[in-house]
Amino acid sequence: MVKKPKKSVKKTAKKTVKKLPLVNAEDQCRFWVCDDQILSNLKDLAGALGRMSDEIYRYHANPEKNDFAKWVDEVLQDKILSAYLLKAESRQEAEKTVQDRLKVYA
Repeated sequence: MVKKPKKSVKKTAKKTVKKLPLVNAEDQCRFWVCDDQILSNLKDLAGALGRMSDEIYRYHANPEKNDFAKWVDEVLQDKILSAYLLKAESRQEAEKTVQDRLKVYA
């Protein structure tokens, strides 16, 4: 009887990705949208981007400035998301970018 060599089974450990804590802005650092919405965190930003008009979006994000990216960087301390928001060419793209980034937050 011929013995077959045992197949080695490679065990892989499950990677646990540590979620980032969702940062809430202090009252004086909240984002005031020009349509009177007040945002405290990334969840608020994602919701606001979904509801606001393209005109309101362009007021805050245009070739001269991007208030959303600046707030995300300086107040919410997310430089990665800020860089992506600077590249977003539309309100819809910015909303999707924020929604995708929220997956790394607890």
